[in-house]
Amino acid sequence: MKKENIQFALYIFIFLVATLLIILFWGREKNDVELCRDIFNGLLSGRQSVQKFIDWDNFNALGLDMGSLYKKLPNKFEQSEYRKEFIKNLSTTFKRAGGRAQAFTNWRVFKTEGSKTIIAVDYTVKLKTMLFTLLGYPKKKLIDMQWEGESGQP
Repeated sequence: MKKENIQFALYIFIFLVATLLIILFWGREKNDVELCRDIFNGLLSGRQSVQKFIDWDNFNALGLDMGSLYKKLPNKFEQSEYRKEFIKNLSTTFKRAGGRAQAFTNWRVFKTEGSKTIIAVDYTVKLKTMLFTLLGYPKKKLIDMQWEGESGQP
């Protein structure tokens, strides 16, 4: 086989492999564990972009019914400010307390019931497990984050 033919075949092979990888991974939806970890890390780092992954009308956080407070706000502007401040304050409080996202390990699916998935993660600093509930289909959103055994969680 001529050198030009070998090079051409190699280019075709590389092109086909690259195309296959793009098809497989482009727009791939994250699994529930990845999604939950990204939301939580976003909250801890103060990234406002995670707002869209939280069901604010029904959100419960560490024993507080954030959704009922959110729904009582008089307009969209107040709701927007509430979301921003929640994320900012959670991140700031976590950092001031010396918290590190790396202390949350062993992310896993704890339980699945229909369109509801509970994700568990171990917090090595307090030797506790935090549970996150994702709800929805096809786009899941965070509706609850609690320490295991608190506020009605399993």
